[in-house]
Amino acid sequence: MDERRADPDRARRGTSDGPLAARSSEKGHIRSGGVAKDVVLVQVTDSGVNDRIDAAYLTKYGRYGARYVDPLVAARDTTLRLVPLA
Repeated sequence: MDERRADPDRARRGTSDGPLAARSSEKGHIRSGGVAKDVVLVQVTDSGVNDRIDAAYLTKYGRYGARYVDPLVAARDTTLRLVPLA
């Protein structure tokens, strides 16, 4: 599988094609804490999940103001769930 990597800060600013490439293929590969997994990317459409994510962003980054926070919470259609492949 083609490994997709992206710098989250660059992706947030729209200068990285990593997330777009991963979304178009609907598959990816992640590594964290010495564990590597192939995953399927599934769009999250549950407004409750997005509400909780928005609240977490606002709690953590709200002190930086609307210029920083608003683009993050406005991007609900980019919320993806990573589902490990068997």
